[in-house]
Amino acid sequence: MPAGSQPIPQDTASDSASRAMVAWARMLRTRAFARVDGDALASHIHAAETRAGLEGNAYRRLFLEWQHSATRSDLLACGLPDDLRRKDSVYLVITTKCNNGMATADADGRVVHKTCAHCLNGSGPNGVSMTIEETERVVANLPYLLREIEISGGEALHPDVMPLTLHTLRLCADRYGRDLLLSLQTNGDFLRDPRQCDETLSLLRDAGLRRIVVASMDMYHAKGATPQDRFEERKRHYARVQENLRRSRVVFVTGDDAAWLPDDPTVLTAHFFGADIDNRFGGFIIDGLVPNARALRAGLVDESDNGVPYCPRHAGARGFLGGGADDQVAINGGPVYPCCWFTELPLGDAREMSVPHMLLAYATDPLAIAQHLGVPERAWEIAQVVSPELGAEMRDIQADVQPLNQCVACRRFTREYVALMRRHGYGAYDELWLDIPTPWNHVSDPEHDLALESWVAAS
Repeated sequence: MPAGSQPIPQDTASDSASRAMVAWARMLRTRAFARVDGDALASHIHAAETRAGLEGNAYRRLFLEWQHSATRSDLLACGLPDDLRRKDSVYLVITTKCNNGMATADADGRVVHKTCAHCLNGSGPNGVSMTIEETERVVANLPYLLREIEISGGEALHPDVMPLTLHTLRLCADRYGRDLLLSLQTNGDFLRDPRQCDETLSLLRDAGLRRIVVASMDMYHAKGATPQDRFEERKRHYARVQENLRRSRVVFVTGDDAAWLPDDPTVLTAHFFGADIDNRFGGFIIDGLVPNARALRAGLVDESDNGVPYCPRHAGARGFLGGGADDQVAINGGPVYPCCWFTELPLGDAREMSVPHMLLAYATDPLAIAQHLGVPERAWEIAQVVSPELGAEMRDIQADVQPLNQCVACRRFTREYVALMRRHGYGAYDELWLDIPTPWNHVSDPEHDLALESWVAAS
């Protein structure tokens, strides 16, 4: 049994509630629960109660019990069984500092200035990073076991960030060992020079890194008069970085081999991806532009639902409560999110609480369960099991945001959802879906974007 793991105590006053909640949380992680098909979610919930060995209407009782602070305190103070302490993947953002706006050389040696108008978390040259202490607390609170941790930013290979990056990698490698797929996402700019690339990779290998993810194969990381010009520039960038990585004995993989690791822990693997508005150039650019944050403010996308499948599986939220291939949470400097694009409000703060306990706190939340199933727009059906009136009000709110694209609709609905639950007097929502500040809250502000744009123009 892993260090620190212990079974749920069997001699506490909340013994019955603890056993029922653990049984319910385990059921949420099963393949049978993940298969919604065309079922009404109320029927799906009732069938799940039976599979979990719980009496009828157990979900409603668990939801109502969870509203009492004593119930929450008792269970969240308990150790968890090992199967509820496992997770597949964690996406960890440690910085918003990057070379966005810095003068850099393109593949032909010409000086260019990155603007990255689409940036999801507002990263830039004035971004900030987690502290060493914060990263240590977060890594200590991660699930055990884990298949993958992906470190990201900002730019994790930025010279100012590298000491933190190496420390974080060592923390993860020391805790999880060589079988962990420990990866790092980068724009690749600091791998363009052969000597710098070789020195950087040597440091990363020594710190335990297993994979490099170059996430800049897109038009937003390039300058050019036309989209084709920008595409050609990125191809040259790709070729240069790829050649440097190959020279440093890096093995390239595709998405089909994403879970593969070489037996030799000193062998790094790598893959490339990026974002564009319309996936042009015959599919070479693979990801749609995420319609929120700076991309919205820059006018690259709008709030309407134009049919573009930005996240056809609702990104990382599907399966986030555990048990499947989509089992991931995203940590943005401490706050934990069910979705890798960062939902409007986080689940909690990994600097202060273990992630497995945090997820257990959402095991009865209608929105979290619907997100876990990949159908957040149907959360009202689960709420209806708790109260027909609550379900009806949620359905009206979800109908109001339905014309918006998925990301914008999700953000707006979440705030209204939390306000609704508080109006109905559900006490747990004084602790769930809280607006927890990140270490870099200021970089999400429009004023920061304007200041950055002015700085770039002046450069």
